[in-house]
Amino acid sequence: MTPKRILNAYSGEAQRGSGLRYALRLAAKCDGQVFGVLRHDASYLEAEIGSFLPPSLRSSLRDIDRDRATEIANRFSQLADEEGQVGRVRFQDLRDTPRRRVADIAPFHDVVVMGHNSDALYEQHLSARADLIAVHSSRPVIIVPAGYDRPVDVTRICLVWDGRPQGVEALRHAVQIFGKVDISIRMTVDPGEEMPGGGLSELLRAHEIDPDIAPIGADRRAEVIAASLAETGADLLALGIRGPFEHSGNFEDRLVRASALPVMIAH
Repeated sequence: MTPKRILNAYSGEAQRGSGLRYALRLAAKCDGQVFGVLRHDASYLEAEIGSFLPPSLRSSLRDIDRDRATEIANRFSQLADEEGQVGRVRFQDLRDTPRRRVADIAPFHDVVVMGHNSDALYEQHLSARADLIAVHSSRPVIIVPAGYDRPVDVTRICLVWDGRPQGVEALRHAVQIFGKVDISIRMTVDPGEEMPGGGLSELLRAHEIDPDIAPIGADRRAEVIAASLAETGADLLALGIRGPFEHSGNFEDRLVRASALPVMIAH
């Protein structure tokens, strides 16, 4: 399924617009549209000590937030203009619809494209989390590394697989979006006994895809694994997730943050 509706969720200024650029280039390639969205909760100060602050200070905090939201919207338009894709984009600040979350909007889009979540206190309340969107919306999310600035030309996908069905779902979404591509599979566990009726390799071969399958090496440091995955020649990693992981320090969190390639996650 060629993506026609792409959701770009703001995830922090440290990303330098890499998620939006990827979304715009994917939209141009697929003749799609990009819907940019800005999550908007109470700021850290307002949420933690807002009841102790005088009204004038609370009002000032909200003014700062409004100015920040305006800056983000302007930057969104600027990047769209730089990519020559102004006619493909819309932007929405969820402050206008406070009961809606990014995960509520995601199911009405083919794919979500964004960067890593920011843990900076001044923008936590504006920065969406890819893992929560994937878990709560059941949509695939492409996490784009900060500063990533390459054409969207996916010819090989590498699945990092622990044998669970979430990984198969991630790969399925990736193939649906990017079409018939070469597949590498890197196992993080021993596959054990063969799946009755044939497993993932049989599924792929039924679709005339002959996957390159190998175990991940003994060195499980995230940066080492990420480098070995890049050596497969992949343009995109696929990763199934069992639940939220950002800022947890677990394997998924460390691998996604160490990757120099975009990572599609699915739950």
